Amino acid sequence: MVAADPEDRMYRAYDGIVNGARLVNDDSDFNPFTGEPAIDEDFLDGRDNDGDGKVDEDYAALGQLMYSCVMRDDTPAAYASSTTEAHVPLVVEVRQLAWAYSVPGFTDFNVIQWDLYNRSGHTLDSMYFGIRCDIDAGPASSSTYYADDQDVPYFPSGEFTIPVTIEDPRFQLEPSASGVDRPLCPERKIRVNVVGMP
Repeated sequence: MVAADPEDRMYRAYDGIVNGARLVNDDSDFNPFTGEPAIDEDFLDGRDNDGDGKVDEDYAALGQLMYSCVMRDDTPAAYASSTTEAHVPLVVEVRQLAWAYSVPGFTDFNVIQWDLYNRSGHTLDSMYFGIRCDIDAGPASSSTYYADDQDVPYFPSGEFTIPVTIEDPRFQLEPSASGVDRPLCPERKIRVNVVGMP
């Protein structure tokens, strides 16, 4: 098994932590081209993101508890995780933040944010990102809170055909004999599967 780099782990922070003040220039540095203050230019991941020789010196910490990490599909560990078929990386980086609040009125939800970056050096076309999760969360007073998953019958599930908009790269006009250009791909199919919790 290939070990991940020591920096590849979860990082913990909280609102008010040193170097994590939001919308503040924690390290008093400036953009060398514009002279503007560099604010929250780092991501909390144990690396020198802005090339100034410092690590995690100016990022934005959110909530009373926040965790962050970076995931890539082109690391040795990613290649080693493949089992039955060869792993072909897209060279995509995902920066994940998850945070929670302890302020009254904001304690019944948690926030997860994903920022995706194409690090391949070329355009990635026709991509979709899906999130598969079974969030077993619930009150400690119920011993079976994790067993209440159920379908959401009022939400449309199935395969649907929707028109491709003119802004979509798949909408390519094809000249026709009648003189009226038609799109090569006028519509596309999407599948929606919904499972919810009460």
